[in-house]
Amino acid sequence: MKNETYLDFANAAIQKEKEEKYDLAALYWGKARSVATSFNTQAWSEYRQEHNEKRYSLHNSYSEATRDQKESRKIAEINKRTAEVLESHLEDHSETNKWKQKFQQAEVNND
Repeated sequence: MKNETYLDFANAAIQKEKEEKYDLAALYWGKARSVATSFNTQAWSEYRQEHNEKRYSLHNSYSEATRDQKESRKIAEINKRTAEVLESHLEDHSETNKWKQKFQQAEVNND
């Protein structure tokens, strides 16, 4: 197995950040922290790991909210179209409905 250095893990983490794969970036920053030799690089790796974990959480929340909005719009469009079709159907059969109402009134009057 290759002996991974801090720089290898840090570069991999940076690449994952660019790809917006924040969960993997956090993982690589954690690995970088574990092989870091100085306090400053350990602190920086820890900071970047926490930052990417939070960013991953926010990114997923935003994606889910956006997806929910799109689904709500689609449902609203379907409901609107259904209402339009039903309304046109009722308009097309308004004459039939008038005859049915007259027939029903005649039955009530005969009883």
